[in-house]
Amino acid sequence: MFECAVEAIADTPRLDNERRPEWEPWRAGEARPARRHDLTVLALAGDDVVGYATLDVFDDPVSFPALTGVKRARRARGIGRALKLRRIALAKAAGLGDS
Repeated sequence: MFECAVEAIADTPRLDNERRPEWEPWRAGEARPARRHDLTVLALAGDDVVGYATLDVFDDPVSFPALTGVKRARRARGIGRALKLRRIALAKAAGLGDS
């Protein structure tokens, strides 16, 4: 998932101008309590994570869609949209709403 995040974050406009995440801070961010791993959606090509969508929950039942990222070589194929739709369905099934 980290390799996919590296490409996605590099291509995402950000206020902090971070372009290439380092492993430890990225891993710490993924481990924070608000990140709902049971609601993280992966797109796989074999064993390779080619896309993912994450969700944070700060005040139940309100959820915040975090990063949705797709590797550059796999973009413009509907993967990001499919990830977002699946993440929405999982959030609704868990009784969560959007922020």
